[in-house]
Amino acid sequence: MDPSERYTYSMRSFFTDRETKDIGNGVVLWRGYFQSVRPGIGRMLINVDISTGMMYKPGPLIGLCLEYLGSDLKQPLKLAPAKGLPERQRLRLQLFLSGLHIITPHNGGSGRPQQPRVIKKLSTAGADATSFSLRDGRIQTVAQYFHSIQNRPLKYPSLLCVEVSSGALLPLEVCQVPSGQLMKKELPMEKTKAVVDFSKMNPPERFRSIVDGLESEYVRQFGMSIETQAGPLSIKARVLSPPTLKYGPGSKLSTITPKNGAWNMLGKHFFRPAPIERWVIVIYERKELFTEKNVRKMVQGLVDGCRNVGITVQEKDPLFKWENGQGNIADMGVATQCLRSMTCRDARPQYWANVCLKINPKLGGINNVIEPSKSLSVLTDPHNPTIIMGADVVHPPPGSKGRPSFTSVVGSMDSNTAKYIATSSVQTSRQEMIDDMEAMCTVSSA
Repeated sequence: MDPSERYTYSMRSFFTDRETKDIGNGVVLWRGYFQSVRPGIGRMLINVDISTGMMYKPGPLIGLCLEYLGSDLKQPLKLAPAKGLPERQRLRLQLFLSGLHIITPHNGGSGRPQQPRVIKKLSTAGADATSFSLRDGRIQTVAQYFHSIQNRPLKYPSLLCVEVSSGALLPLEVCQVPSGQLMKKELPMEKTKAVVDFSKMNPPERFRSIVDGLESEYVRQFGMSIETQAGPLSIKARVLSPPTLKYGPGSKLSTITPKNGAWNMLGKHFFRPAPIERWVIVIYERKELFTEKNVRKMVQGLVDGCRNVGITVQEKDPLFKWENGQGNIADMGVATQCLRSMTCRDARPQYWANVCLKINPKLGGINNVIEPSKSLSVLTDPHNPTIIMGADVVHPPPGSKGRPSFTSVVGSMDSNTAKYIATSSVQTSRQEMIDDMEAMCTVSSA
């Protein structure tokens, strides 16, 4: 059998259940292998790396639904609209399940599994309140149909039904989720760290995993034989020395040279801290989830963080208010900084230092500058201006339709390469090249 028919694959990656991790909310991570063939000088090269696939957790569909919503697996009635399932939760669940393949082992009592069916949407009511017409014109609820026609009384008749591509309605409790189905939906933000932790490996571990994949039955079934004894292709390279960074007065060390691409803000003041005279806090989280006590603790953490990096905060007790999230503060010309409630609730000083790194430039401050005498002087020579630019394209999450991609461009505006201006735009969904790059980089003379 063709390996692409036996193993879950996506584009140039295929995945196996040899290495997995359950990260909750109905999602299981599978280790996979990415492969591509590239022409080289006088030879062909195969590029192999590890990849990560997000899979729906196999098993009863009821369990998958409860896990996704964060409900107790012993309380299936949480999936019953008549028992208080909020419409918002039903729509969230519908988005998560749409496109999922399911099987129904009951198959009219024959015991033979049916061919997988694709979920299109969820019913708005339970199986005991969702009706349809039989061929003879009679009206029955889904629960009545399974009791009388299928000879299978439902244990939880008030639970939702799934509507499959054929239009048939199936109660949740008769559905099973087959293993190895890629979830091409946006992952909840709180699960990002779990994915990163599963995906990252130190170089020796990564190489061993790749070699294991090359020597596995999965590759052999593609008819490939790869010699791994000689090791991977090696090329000569060099590591550029990092620039020396200069901080402001009051720092324990006025300059620092990053090591391994990282450094921290402990004992450092910004080169030019911008004072905060007045500020307000708008809270879009529900008050019972982010209380006044949480707000005051957050305020103290931010004020302490600002003081540690040299920012003067004149107003220590700002106004705060809970709002519903509608409107656009940015249109008023007010600098804003977004924080996630679950992250800033018990944040450490390093977190607030990172927040200050974002706030200070928005207020016109400068975090640090390059030390000319110890770095590339060409970057900071005012007689030979050099601009540093960056550009990126952000695409909509998997599963979304009709959403554009967002583009952004930034460029340095001073000889210290410390102050930047940014612009953003929208373009055709999932297009990587920026269409209006020239317009975004051109300043009108009008």
